[in-house]
Amino acid sequence: MTDRKTLDILQGIAAAMDKGLGGAGFAVLVFKIGEPNLCNYVSNVDRDAMKAAMLEVIARWEGRAHDAPVEVQ
Repeated sequence: MTDRKTLDILQGIAAAMDKGLGGAGFAVLVFKIGEPNLCNYVSNVDRDAMKAAMLEVIARWEGRAHDAPVEVQ
């Protein structure tokens, strides 16, 4: 799925999202349904930030996410 046409489309989507979202981080994942290990993504943040965001989402989906601790004064 990593052909030039797909990459060009992803870059165009990313440019439009980056312009329209006013500084919000984002990623677009593209994969062929039913074909494991064939996922491409484009993002406007570095790989470590994207990985952290993805892990937060997965933790939420799996019921492992918790609210931030409340600071007691």
